[in-house]
Amino acid sequence: MRKNRLLSLFFSAALLLTGCAPSEAVPTETPQTAVPKTSESRAAAETAAPETTAPPVKKNMVTLGDSISYGYGLENSEAQRYSYLLTQKLSQLDRAEWEDNNYAVSGDTSSDLLYRLKNGRAQKLPSADAVVICIGGNNLLQPYKNYLQTVAINAQKHFEDLKGLKKDNIRDYTKDDLSSLGSTILDSLKDTGIDYERLQTNLDKSLTQFRSDLDEIYSYIRDKNKNAEIYVLN
Repeated sequence: MRKNRLLSLFFSAALLLTGCAPSEAVPTETPQTAVPKTSESRAAAETAAPETTAPPVKKNMVTLGDSISYGYGLENSEAQRYSYLLTQKLSQLDRAEWEDNNYAVSGDTSSDLLYRLKNGRAQKLPSADAVVICIGGNNLLQPYKNYLQTVAINAQKHFEDLKGLKKDNIRDYTKDDLSSLGSTILDSLKDTGIDYERLQTNLDKSLTQFRSDLDEIYSYIRDKNKNAEIYVLN
């Protein structure tokens, strides 16, 4: 034991004298290596929920009116009428889902529309975000239609009268027959002409009724829906 200690001291002294003593190790920075992900952490990263976006807001547009709003004459009125195209465009611009609720009826006047509203025609009216009205064209057309019908009825009457005055031979006509025939022909020509004064009177009445109906239609809509935007086309 003593001999071993002496040898140890000897070697230590020799190393010190020769300058070969071991120096303290200088610590060096070791690069940090990425810790490999476990299968659980990888699965968690892959199944992380994506950012959720709010669903589009749903909005209702109610369309009221006559054949223009209904889409009369179109090959596919439900997909080609302006109310449907408008809701599609608004859906793109607003990033909302606009629904087309079209309650228009071909041939309706303002009075017809008011009657239908009061009888529950527009069921989605209370929840509408926008109401579009196109009415009044038939208010102007109706007097012309009625006038032409009257002309046609009178023409038919005159035609029957002329048939009743017809003789097989012109020599069979008496003076009274010829007088009646002449009067009937003159009356028929008069009735086929335009009575502008009567026609204007009927137009004025129709327009007065239209203004009254439109005010009542607006009041009815506001009673059912306080906030919807109302647009009137004509």
